[in-house]
Amino acid sequence: MIDEQLLGTILALFAAVCWGVGASLYKIVLKSEHSLFLTITIRGSIAVPFIAIVTFFVNNFYSLEILFSPEVLPILIFSSIFVGFGDLWFFGSLQRIEITKAMPVASIYPLFTAILLIIFGLETISLVVLIGIIILIAGLGFLAQENKSSSSNLESQEEMKMGLALAVLAALFWSFAIYTLRLLLDYQMSMFIL
Repeated sequence: MIDEQLLGTILALFAAVCWGVGASLYKIVLKSEHSLFLTITIRGSIAVPFIAIVTFFVNNFYSLEILFSPEVLPILIFSSIFVGFGDLWFFGSLQRIEITKAMPVASIYPLFTAILLIIFGLETISLVVLIGIIILIAGLGFLAQENKSSSSNLESQEEMKMGLALAVLAALFWSFAIYTLRLLLDYQMSMFIL
């Protein structure tokens, strides 16, 4: 039997790989000049049925019934809205800057998530979390320094600033989505645990 913490770490690493590959595919789609709304709609129309099928196989129809309960549905709706806006800002960032810059900045959502979980008392801060936050901030500092030296003209600097700001907004909205999903987990909804 695999340890739950180890399984969680493995799943998180797998999710990170999927997000990285997904971001590369999004960049390709956005270069073909599709609208952000169309990109998000296509992504959602593929993801939602997939998640529904996985949910059905994990817990049959009972888990789908829980999703539409009055206690869960509002939290699920808020989480979906946060994810949608996070994706919108992320795609906007990808339209303006390189994926190698947008992805690391947008990936600071664990920093915001940790802050939210600490503020609302769902988790306590540990030395490991504190070190991770410091590393994230230092990494962003290095990325910003590289961006200053590589951007020569004013227009590209403005695009860079806007792209980075949108990536930070994406991270913030994704962290709110993760926080609301954590609230769902506090309802002990085992259907979300693979």
